[in-house]
Amino acid sequence: MKQDRVVWVLIIVAAALLSVTRTVAGDSLVVTGTGSPGTWTTQLELANPGSTDLRVTIYETAGFQECSFPVCPFATVVVPGNGTIALETSSLSFDSATQLQTIYVTPSDGITLPTMRAQAINRAQPSQKNILPVVRLSTLNLLAPSVLSFPAASRTSITHSNIGVGVIAPDGTNPPFSIRIDVLSSTGMLLASGTFENTLVPELGFGANIYLVDVLGYLGITELEDGQVRVTKISGDGALWGEMATITSECGVLMTEGINP
Repeated sequence: MKQDRVVWVLIIVAAALLSVTRTVAGDSLVVTGTGSPGTWTTQLELANPGSTDLRVTIYETAGFQECSFPVCPFATVVVPGNGTIALETSSLSFDSATQLQTIYVTPSDGITLPTMRAQAINRAQPSQKNILPVVRLSTLNLLAPSVLSFPAASRTSITHSNIGVGVIAPDGTNPPFSIRIDVLSSTGMLLASGTFENTLVPELGFGANIYLVDVLGYLGITELEDGQVRVTKISGDGALWGEMATITSECGVLMTEGINP
């Protein structure tokens, strides 16, 4: 009897050490295209709209959470009353140095969302900064976009456009998905198309974003000004979301959303 009790205690302790389960209710802020690949890093700046301390958790997914110590896919920070904090995602244990991913920022009460700015910064060339769109998970659930249309896509000798997209499920998880990318001229002529799956991109996991550097060149277009990149979800349970960054040698980075939330 005593031995059985000891065995059960050891099992419970082992289970506690091996995994942590978190269930998050309420709304979250969602940002795609975060990470620290190469010379790039992602910076988050959060402002507390209230006078009491605001506890928020940054997740790889907004819903059901499991992790194995010592690395867990979430981190908790406190924004002081009426105050602000800034952090780089490279300080988070789950930040990726090889891929771009979606993150969720969730307040402990599920209601009091901070105001947040997210930007990608090239540490090798700090003038290259890209403001990443921040949207509420409830807004994405309401809109549930399956098509994103990015204007002002360009490719010249000094300009190219990068695109990053993800699919966000209603419960805040990052499912596997596939997309079709169409490139159209300013007059609506179809110039090129391609299909992509996040599970087929080398070294990317199910939750990773699809990110294509110089998407026009990747699809065989040598030159284009003021075109449109249209992304259509083929498979995946959730809302299509992402951004396009057009990089020029003259004015840094111009960020474009595929839908106005």
